[in-house]
Amino acid sequence: MPIPVGPDPLYDSTTPHVLLVKRYVPGVKDAHGNPKDVYDEPVPWRIYGYAPGANSEPADPNRDLSIIEWTVYAPANEEAPRDRDLVVVGGLDYAVEGRPADWTKGPWPHPTAGVVVELKRAEG
Repeated sequence: MPIPVGPDPLYDSTTPHVLLVKRYVPGVKDAHGNPKDVYDEPVPWRIYGYAPGANSEPADPNRDLSIIEWTVYAPANEEAPRDRDLVVVGGLDYAVEGRPADWTKGPWPHPTAGVVVELKRAEG
């Protein structure tokens, strides 16, 4: 029996979910010649979905700190953020934590294989 190849209606990779990515601009310096973090205007990033990560509140008696994390599942394409970019979730900027995990390199291609991107934000 042949294995079906091509688009599969059970695994349609279109998605209605969109986040925004602010691309990091390297090499920018401030008036004193020090490196400065600068980001481009936000661009849309179509994703499959996102889920809350492990929120934590480190114990420090002199600080009210919360760390908020998200795990994003998305198609592997040029829209996906890189490790220095910011992602806008709910109007707030989140840093990309590490390099996005690319799941498209396996021996058996799958139409919904994509990337997993961890996001992190500290408040307080």
